[in-house]
Amino acid sequence: MSHDTMTLMERFNKEFSLSEQSLNGLTETPFHHLRRQAMDIFTQKGLPTVRHEEWKYTNIFSVLQKPFQKSLPFTATETVLSHYTIPDLDCYRIVLYNGVYIPELSLVENDDCSITTVAHAFHEENNAITSLYATIANNEKNPFVALNTALADNGLVLTVKSGKSIDKPIHIMMINDAQYGAVMTMPRLFISVEKNAKIGCVVTSNTIGDNPSWKNSVIECVVAENASLHIVNCQNDTDNATIIETVEAHVATDAHYAMTTVSLGGNLVRNDANIVMKGKNAETHLYGLILGNGKRIVDNHTIMDHAMPHCESSELYKYILDDKSTGVFNGKVFVREDAQKTNAYQSNRTILLSDTATINTKPQLEIFADDVKCSHGATSGQLDEEQMFYLQARGIGKEKARALLLHAFAGDIIQKIPFTSVADWLDRAISMRLHDNE
Repeated sequence: MSHDTMTLMERFNKEFSLSEQSLNGLTETPFHHLRRQAMDIFTQKGLPTVRHEEWKYTNIFSVLQKPFQKSLPFTATETVLSHYTIPDLDCYRIVLYNGVYIPELSLVENDDCSITTVAHAFHEENNAITSLYATIANNEKNPFVALNTALADNGLVLTVKSGKSIDKPIHIMMINDAQYGAVMTMPRLFISVEKNAKIGCVVTSNTIGDNPSWKNSVIECVVAENASLHIVNCQNDTDNATIIETVEAHVATDAHYAMTTVSLGGNLVRNDANIVMKGKNAETHLYGLILGNGKRIVDNHTIMDHAMPHCESSELYKYILDDKSTGVFNGKVFVREDAQKTNAYQSNRTILLSDTATINTKPQLEIFADDVKCSHGATSGQLDEEQMFYLQARGIGKEKARALLLHAFAGDIIQKIPFTSVADWLDRAISMRLHDNE
């Protein structure tokens, strides 16, 4: 282990020691035993480097050498939040400010769902939560999950009660305050959608201040029988922001899960989405839209695990890359031996707008059943010259024609978003990025 690596690991261990000191004698609770175990796992495994196959194109180590601190001062107010609301979105709200749940600014007044902290769930011995927490997102498999488990403050449990349908989406605002230094945050969310229930969530990532920020977030989801969960993940952070986001879900019989990720900002972004279809007739869809410019890196790793028969999944990730930006897509589809009658589709499509932009794509299928319909593929290239000629021949300028074609390419993903206000807001942001002034 190099000196720089040791220094970085020492910093994380120091942060954990500080968190222990703040517990005031509560270090022997089952919840803190879990946290300590997670810190031991992280210390043992260490940080991934480019020599690790799953991180070969994304040098996270160089980014994390910045002097990040976890416990920086902040003041969360309604005025601050007003800068990061989504226009015309009628929603409930959960605020995670520097990774800390702010109940006085969160607005979820609905008897059909409940919010509590992970620590409280452990204190109340809520086995429905404690038996699954940090097992869906596994500490052993992902060092950043282990680090989050060890350092997360006030991790939240959002439960949608059996048979209930939440009437409007919940906007989960993850805001980093980097006004007073380089900040690292560890937001943690456990979403339980009980039998026959339904909910939609919108997650946004933003940073205040000019200093570097690093968000290492983990969202664990349990979608019970005949339940439905759709997450829209909006990453439009600053050029000094690093995002590592892990979203993992278990999807039960006849349940529906979907996630649409739109990544427009952030210097380095790594998204891990791992889904296990644990019941028959489960249905899962993953969609992604990535706009890259400058030297931005966006790395998406997905796992779609068909563990039971008669399940359906689809993945469509689209990249528009310019300048010296880098895109990574690694998608794995597993079809287990018992998962007959599986229908799985996966596609990665990329438009490269410069000779110096790069896409590294690796779609994978591992099939152990024989009665399945599975396909995967990846394409990359420049804008279609015939379409450009067609538009220019009708009096549309070159830059305008380019923007129109790119906007249409991105539109396939935006149309997957079930909340009109969110779709319109993202569409406007994309248009601005593509210089479409209509």
